[in-house]
Amino acid sequence: GVDLSEIQNIVANFMVQFNGVANALPATTINATNFESGINQKIQNSFHQKRSGDVIINLEPGWIEKNGYVTKSGSGYNYDTHVPLIWFGWGIKNSRIDRPTEVIDIAPTISWILNITSPNASIGKPILEISE
Repeated sequence: GVDLSEIQNIVANFMVQFNGVANALPATTINATNFESGINQKIQNSFHQKRSGDVIINLEPGWIEKNGYVTKSGSGYNYDTHVPLIWFGWGIKNSRIDRPTEVIDIAPTISWILNITSPNASIGKPILEISE
């Protein structure tokens, strides 16, 4: 038989030979490794075992995937991931928070503002700095 991990590694090693490819991560590596920071952590956070491919290809900064006339953004680099969160309303102070936050922090923050229990599957933490 053919070893899936071996095939994924061969494909990943082949893909990194192309201009514009920063790295390629085999799904078996993503599943077996706990990336704690950097671009690989962002790739791992967006990986879904049932829906993602066998090899995740990460382009160099500034490179954009194009299919015909359609381009696709969504890389793990800051220029694609840095999105401001704007909070407005009663009890929200006028402030700027420069620390990184995660999408998973939005639901717990809204729950905290409304003084209700966070959703069952919620794993983020409230952004406490927004409160007066």
